This record gives sequence, C-alpha cells and structure tokens, in this order.
Amino acid sequence: YSPEIMQRAVIMHYHAALCPDYWPTMLAQLRADRPVAYGWLEEWGPITGRTHFAARVVRKALKELRHRRCRRFIERCHEVHAEVEHVC
Repeated sequence: YSPEIMQRAVIMHYHAALCPDYWPTMLAQLRADRPVAYGWLEEWGPITGRTHFAARVVRKALKELRHRRCRRFIERCHEVHAEVEHVC
C-alpha cells in the first residue's frame, strides 16, 4: 500500500479491501489519505456480494430467456443448413 499512489488514484476497483473483513482498515486509510472519498464511500458500507431477491429472480429469468433464444437460433441454423444441403 502506498499513500502517495492512493492520493493520485481516480478509480477504486472492487477487491477484497471493500469486503466486510477489510472494510475498517480501508476506511481508516481513506480517512487519512482521501478524506473526500472516505466521506462518500463510508455511507455505502462494505460490498457483501448479496443481491436483493427481486434482482436474483430477474437475473435468473433473463438467463433462461437468453438460453431459450440461443437454443432456438441454433435449431434454426441447423434447419437452414439441412435445407441448403438438400437443395445442393
């Protein structure tokens, strides 16, 4: 960890330092090195990786829809391929 690099940083990428176990240490470093960033990030709290139930349901539904569309597309490609072979 380099305070000089932290002072020049413009993007904070999600990694273990934002998880609950390391959250207090990261906040202490931000408080010292980037008080403005500390002010707005502290309100958000650590990243838990948990999503709301509704978001999980929507994500699962979209995944299933995309899977079905993909399967249907591949089936149509096979049908077109078979028709082309039949004509030739």
